[in-house]
Order: sequence, then structure tokens, then C-alpha cells
Amino acid sequence: MYNAIGGLGGSGQLDSTVAANATVALLSATAASALTYEGYFQMFGPRVCLLLGGWTYPLYSGALLCYNHTRNSAFVIAAGTILGIGASFLWVAQGAIMVSYPLPDNKGIAIAIFWVISNLGGGIGSFISFGLNFHSKSGTVTNGT
Repeated sequence: MYNAIGGLGGSGQLDSTVAANATVALLSATAASALTYEGYFQMFGPRVCLLLGGWTYPLYSGALLCYNHTRNSAFVIAAGTILGIGASFLWVAQGAIMVSYPLPDNKGIAIAIFWVISNLGGGIGSFISFGLNFHSKSGTVTNGT
């Protein structure tokens, strides 16, 4: 879903500066936190880490929707920061699962299948957004997107 939102350009906002600032906050928080999450992964395990990380994506999507109505850029940037921390949980757990579950001979195939499915999700989401907004004259995505 994040790939589909990012693929809209400026996350579909009229003011792409807010989405750009949120992306900077997201990537900075991810870079700062990902290196420290091995201990949390060892403590909580993959299920909790995936759950905690997954919950932050709807928060970011909701913040972008909220911005369309309230113009509260601080909430979008804070949600981007929280998403960056959550993404660390999610991607560290995902990486551990990708290298530990498949048999040694099948690791490359499993990783390839994951990335194909992951990128197809973003592509399909972008096509859905395109279809929903094809005849729109507003210059931004709608709430239905």
C-alpha cells in the first residue's frame, strides 16, 4: 500500500512538500532505528514485530487522508516518523523470516517471489488509483483512493 501511495507523486496531495517532509522523516527514522532492532526482534519475536510494524502503515495513510481535510502537516510528518520506526520492526522481522524459513536451496526463489508479490501490490494499487481518478479534474486524488 505504501508503494501505491508513494507512486501517486507527492502521495496525491496538492502540496507535495508535506509528503516530501514526511518521507524524509520516515527514511531518517528508519535509518536511525533499523540498526537497533535486532534486540527487539530477539525479545518479541517475528509475530509481534510484524504486528507492530504493520499497524503503522494505516496510521500514515490515515494521516494523509486527514491532511486533505485539516491541512495538519505536523500530523503527517509525525505519522511518517512513526511509520519509519514501524517499518524497522516490519523489515527486520521480514528479513529474518526470509532467510530462516526456506531451505538453503530455495532461499533465492523465496526472496524473488516475495519481491515480485511486493512490487505487484504497488503496481496494482497504482492502477486502481489511476482508474478511480481518471476523469477527476481536481488535480489531486479523492478520498476514495
